[in-house]
Amino acid sequence: MKISFDGIRKNTTANINELCEVLKEALDEINDDDLKERLRVAFNNTAQSIDFINCIQDDDVEDDINDLSEILSVQKLEEQDLRMTNENIRANT
Repeated sequence: MKISFDGIRKNTTANINELCEVLKEALDEINDDDLKERLRVAFNNTAQSIDFINCIQDDDVEDDINDLSEILSVQKLEEQDLRMTNENIRANT
């Protein structure tokens, strides 16, 4: 069985970006600012690890293990995402 390391990284990047969008929505439901910050930091640490893996390349492997950092981008949760959700909470109370 042949496995495409580039394909795995592309799928993983797409999955982590989808998780980022879901977390942004879920943050609207969380009232605990400390928990929001912990989620942001934990998610961003994971995203950073995936971003690092996307940079790996091996010129000895033909048509695989290419540097994908120029074509793949991993989203991060920014502090403004937390503030936006805090404003949404205040508006809904």
